[in-house]
Amino acid sequence: SGLDLEVHAGVIGLLGPNGSGKSTFMRLLTGLIRPSRGTVELFGQPVTHGRQDVFEKIGYAPGDDIHFETERAVDFLALIASLGGDSRAASERRADEVLDEVGLLAARKKRLNSMSKGMRQRVKVAQALLFDPQLLLLDEPLNGMDPVSRRQTLDLVRRFGAEGRTVVLASHVLHEVEAVTDHLVLIHHGRLLAEGRLGEIRELVDRKPRRLV
Repeated sequence: SGLDLEVHAGVIGLLGPNGSGKSTFMRLLTGLIRPSRGTVELFGQPVTHGRQDVFEKIGYAPGDDIHFETERAVDFLALIASLGGDSRAASERRADEVLDEVGLLAARKKRLNSMSKGMRQRVKVAQALLFDPQLLLLDEPLNGMDPVSRRQTLDLVRRFGAEGRTVVLASHVLHEVEAVTDHLVLIHHGRLLAEGRLGEIRELVDRKPRRLV
């Protein structure tokens, strides 16, 4: 709906209520769906079918579950790594590295259908990290996580942003996003409501008259 947005390095919070278009925005960035009008560009290149040079720089943790339920965590991640071209030994090594990053190395042989919601969320984040992406798209990654897991995930997001990569963190909870960045993008019904620093947006909100019912 006329969304025009430029995203640079660092952590960007994508905020909006459920159904506002956050997931659609991320699917457009990954080429999973195509815009009916307008364009999407990443790293100066159009996002079109077959652009492996673009897609290999993206890590995406979708909001929906993506697991093969009866697989062990390490096997699921190693399978994805092997589809990316790794040998069997290299794919398992890569899987262990990302499981360690999200704090699940000890549960590497646990089957996904026996994991809690929070653990499954961390497996999704792990698969997004598999190929050391320059752009990390996280769609409501903290849903179902306990406080310790949330802190670990937010620490990881901060570190990625500090390394000069781009992280788009989608959430409908302001304080979750506020913990890692003050650069916010607010959308509603697919439209851009506001973009900028949290303080600037709060000033704009404070200037608007309010009516309490």
